[in-house]
Amino acid sequence: MLALPWLIALFSFILINNLWGIFPFTLMPTTAHAGWAYGLAIMVWVVYNAVGIAKHGFGGYLKLATLPAGVPVFMWWLIIPLEFFSNIIVRPITLALRLFANMFAGHLLVLVFVLGGEYLLFESEPIVNKIAGVVALIFSMAIFGLEVFVHDPMADPLAAHEEYGIELSSWEDLPVADTIVMAVAHRAYLERPPAACLDKLIPGGCFIDVKSKFARGALEAAGVRVWKL
Repeated sequence: MLALPWLIALFSFILINNLWGIFPFTLMPTTAHAGWAYGLAIMVWVVYNAVGIAKHGFGGYLKLATLPAGVPVFMWWLIIPLEFFSNIIVRPITLALRLFANMFAGHLLVLVFVLGGEYLLFESEPIVNKIAGVVALIFSMAIFGLEVFVHDPMADPLAAHEEYGIELSSWEDLPVADTIVMAVAHRAYLERPPAACLDKLIPGGCFIDVKSKFARGALEAAGVRVWKL
């Protein structure tokens, strides 16, 4: 339990600093600056490896980090360098980049709508621009109410949570949504009747078919707006 104070401090620091992304007139949390995200990643990397070495010894920790259980001996020459590169070198960089990019991109989008809406509403003369400014400001507030549910019939929910921090929902647990984004054309989706998708979509909702694999006519006949790449 020696790491508990460190974990609580780290969690509290990230939580409090990310709250600045919610307050009006700030909308830019500390972790939206790359230096903070990478600084936290370096500290966590040092503590994580130090605790592992202290508990298992240098050789034992290196074996646990680079050699998954059950790997045949003849594959060691390939797996050990890949696991070392992935777990020891790449993962801290990618996790820090994900934290930074999530905070920066999302709140930058909100800032664009807020500042753009303010300019169109108060600085621009044409009435059309003022209407667009009001819409932009309303949309910027609506963004905070978005809730995203992710479903993948091929992925392991536990692995997705551990590797990427994503909570996968089963198809039965998906709520009725305003928009469905079909990002990957899994066979399980293609074999599903259109009515099953429509049950998860509000009347007049939007169906986004990224891979252009679904029949537009059946969906549009049911009153659904369809967008394809």
